[in-house]
Amino acid sequence: MNLQSATAAKAGKLIRLLASDRDGEVLSATRALARTLRAAGPDFHALAEVVETKNEAQEKGKASPSQPASSWRRAARFCSDHPACLSLREHKFILDMLHLRREPSTAQQKWLTAIYERIWRERSR
Repeated sequence: MNLQSATAAKAGKLIRLLASDRDGEVLSATRALARTLRAAGPDFHALAEVVETKNEAQEKGKASPSQPASSWRRAARFCSDHPACLSLREHKFILDMLHLRREPSTAQQKWLTAIYERIWRERSR
C-alpha cells in the first residue's frame, strides 16, 4: 500500500484516536479511517499488511520486495481474504495451502508467491 503523505498523515491521526477511552470516539475514528482508506484505494487488510511487513522488516533488518509477507501461511491468508481476485483453481490451491501441515514444495511456494504478488499489486493501486 502506498498512501499519499496527506492520506498517511490523516490515517495516522485516526489510528491514534483508536486509543480513546470513549467508545463513540473509537467508533467514529474507525469509520473515518475506513472512509479515508476507501478514498485512497486500499482497505484495512492492506493497512494490516503494511504494519506487519514493516514490523517484520524491522525485525529482520530489511524488507523483502518480492514478498512483503514473510511467511507462506500469512501470504495464503492474505490471498484467501481476497477471493474475488482468485480463479476457481487458485481458490482451491489457496485453501489447500491453508490446510498444509508441512512446508510447501518449491513449486507450491512459487505459485503462492505469484498469486500473492498479483493480488498485492491489485490491492495497492
